[in-house]
Amino acid sequence: MLRTDSEVLLRNGTNPGPTAEIIFWTRKAADLNSLHEQMCSPEMKRVISTLQDFKSPASTQLERISQLVLQAAEEANQNNRFLKALQPFFVSLTEELDFTRLEELYIPMMHTILLVFVHSTTYNSRARLTVLVQMICNTLIAQAQKHISGEMIFRFIEDENVTEAVRLLKITIHSCEKLKEVFLQYRDKASSTLKSRPWDASKEALFVRLDAFVERCSDILEFAKIVQEFSKLSKVNLGGSKGKVLTETVLQVHGDFTKAVEKLKGLNYDIMDVTIAAFDDDFYKYRCQVKGNFLLSFVVRVVCISRSFRSI
Repeated sequence: MLRTDSEVLLRNGTNPGPTAEIIFWTRKAADLNSLHEQMCSPEMKRVISTLQDFKSPASTQLERISQLVLQAAEEANQNNRFLKALQPFFVSLTEELDFTRLEELYIPMMHTILLVFVHSTTYNSRARLTVLVQMICNTLIAQAQKHISGEMIFRFIEDENVTEAVRLLKITIHSCEKLKEVFLQYRDKASSTLKSRPWDASKEALFVRLDAFVERCSDILEFAKIVQEFSKLSKVNLGGSKGKVLTETVLQVHGDFTKAVEKLKGLNYDIMDVTIAAFDDDFYKYRCQVKGNFLLSFVVRVVCISRSFRSI
């Protein structure tokens, strides 16, 4: 109990949000307060007194344990008290239904975290910052996956509304990058405010999962933009002596690309779920299928030709 740390919550694969940090310290404070009360009870004092009368070394060990429990309880109580100031931000970050409004929380939330580090004598270490920022990133990712999921992206494709998927993906990437931007602004403030430098934690360590999610979003954004271009092929109808042959070739290219899209759609997981490592292999196969047939270079030429015909 004395050595348990909230960092263990990040290792169990559930990707907890920052509210889990508050719950952890609330429960730990309650447990340690109860244990301290038991250690200070009249019954325990009589036990220690009897052991001292018999000059037993166990009395010294119990007194040392009692002191350690007191110190741990004081730390847990202080951490719990300071984290309560952040609870409104964490609740809003978790429960806000409008993803575009999350950015409004970043500055006041980071400002309050910095104040906690300034005034707390226990919640002010690099380890505490790393855990807290990683949990904040987990919640942002969870909210982003509600904002735009793989199912939604393929529905937009079916509805011939890929433009909306592109828009939502761009908003998602911007919001994730904005969080990092605000953090770096407050890290600069922390370096001139705090005597120690707990905010100098590695960006890679702090944002490892968020960076992976942004990379996933970028891959899907690339995919959506290509779908936008290829969707024009189904409407191409070229004239001239070789128009019929060219049109059939274009439609064949469009059909091949549609099959590649269907393979991605048929995957048994959400392509926006960054915990699914299999996506990297599946997306690589998709890229090879598209580029291997020179589809990308071909579609650019066809689109340019079709635009030229429209302008005549």
